[in-house]
Amino acid sequence: ATGGRLGLTPVKGINVGFSAISGVVETAGNTKDKKTVFDIDLTVTAVDKLIIGGELNKGKEKNAGTATGETDSKWDGLLLMAHYNFTNIYGLTARYDYFNDKGGSRLTSTDTLKEKRTAYTIAPTFSFGEGASMLIEYRHDNSNQKIRFRSYRKSCSRFFSCT
Repeated sequence: ATGGRLGLTPVKGINVGFSAISGVVETAGNTKDKKTVFDIDLTVTAVDKLIIGGELNKGKEKNAGTATGETDSKWDGLLLMAHYNFTNIYGLTARYDYFNDKGGSRLTSTDTLKEKRTAYTIAPTFSFGEGASMLIEYRHDNSNQKIRFRSYRKSCSRFFSCT
């Protein structure tokens, strides 16, 4: 695969990145089909204690087999987030994710569903010093298809913690 990223800081506190990667996706019996992904990201830290971020992705894979009957698979995604540090120990993150599997080949193993998924997440964060932190995350997922979250349905909520 070949790729790269160009990062720019047009003004203090605003960072923009452009990246791309492309290469052959090797699968059983196939060593020539190419996957390409483009990405634009943005981080804004112009306000003290507040971080705002976003990312836009577009991708394509040749001969991936799709739910639409086309040979090429296409998808795009979006992430928006904001994090605020109330103190040097406690913060809060809110995030929105969107993924559009236009060809039905990215999110399912059957290549039969053209699916759009969204997720809303809220996560209190805790910092205990250099390299030690914790978050508690609540996430709600939605799909325009009946898919398997815990059973076959169009939405699901999760609550879990990570360290």
